[in-house]
Amino acid sequence: MSYFTINTERDAIIAYANAHPKTVKYFEHDGLKGFVAFDIFCTENPEFLTDLICAYLDKTKGINGKGEDWPPLPEMA
Repeated sequence: MSYFTINTERDAIIAYANAHPKTVKYFEHDGLKGFVAFDIFCTENPEFLTDLICAYLDKTKGINGKGEDWPPLPEMA
């Protein structure tokens, strides 16, 4: 069960893409590249998406926490 709205999910994905344009531009997943690949990766990986949303909410609410930034993307082979 998700406690986040779809709008929060979309805002978090877009905020990450705006903060890391080159990373997202060259991101590859499931034979796709760029924002679409990143978007699909996020929606198919709920653990990563939850970390992304939490970081986004921390940033928008001014919560610094332990100094974490955006979650790192997993290493892709």
